[in-house]
Amino acid sequence: MPAWRLAPIALVLSLAVAGCISAQDDPRDDDDRRGTAPAPGMPACAGHDVTPTGATGGQSSVSNNPGSFSYSGQALAKTTTETHLWQNPSGAAYVMWSGQTGTGTLVLTIQDACAEEVYRREVGAGQQSGAMESTTRAMPGEWLLTFEFTAYSGQMGLQVSSS
Repeated sequence: MPAWRLAPIALVLSLAVAGCISAQDDPRDDDDRRGTAPAPGMPACAGHDVTPTGATGGQSSVSNNPGSFSYSGQALAKTTTETHLWQNPSGAAYVMWSGQTGTGTLVLTIQDACAEEVYRREVGAGQQSGAMESTTRAMPGEWLLTFEFTAYSGQMGLQVSSS
């Protein structure tokens, strides 16, 4: 067999090894929605029209990396809204959190790259709990995490990972 006939195979293998292509990332697969572009015939997303605030007040720590976001902290009578933009290369995520709330409430909302809500959790006064849950499958890309603190006093830890 002539060597030139092997060139397309070598090219595809090289791209796969370099991580540029994957059999799992097919934008034509409407059910999976893991491709970086909308499926053919689907409109592009408008995205988020928000300026991230980052952590504010209290004692908070944030780690924000593609595929992994974590937030931990404690606060006393904190009333504010914090927003974080997070790059999720997958179409879904695992949400792991724990904490205790003495007073007030904390509402966590996560939206996908098309600004569709994929996760929401409210923790109120006197609650001590935790969970490991999944978001609904959605559009990958820049996701928005919103923390709404209302007279919140307590401690919490959160880890969000691409799934």
